Amino acid sequence: MSIAGGLYWLGGVGFLFPLLHALSALASGFNPLVAGYVAFLLLNVTICFRTGWGFYARKRWGRPSAIGYNGFWLILFLSGPIQALYSGRSTGLLEMPRAGLVVSLGILSIPIAIIFLCLQPRVKAAMVN
Repeated sequence: MSIAGGLYWLGGVGFLFPLLHALSALASGFNPLVAGYVAFLLLNVTICFRTGWGFYARKRWGRPSAIGYNGFWLILFLSGPIQALYSGRSTGLLEMPRAGLVVSLGILSIPIAIIFLCLQPRVKAAMVN
């Protein structure tokens, strides 16, 4: 569980650098788009650190936090191609270049794997605090 917690902490650190850059842009002058981006990055940093602590300390709320966070990213990533498919802008997934398809499946495999990991009975049993 501490490895998963460490990976979430690394994800949070990865969101800190764009957050600091966006905060410096926001300090030069208020822009609603940049303010929304700062709020989005701040939310991601907070959730990553919170979920990382939940896994590291084996807190009971760490598992649902990871499932919800990764489920959100999975839905967000899939909503674009599904919307394009139903709006008539795309004719299907098979017309995507092979490299794009492989990269997309690789990106999708990460949240799917974490969700399946969190659904394992051994992980549920380990998160007891």
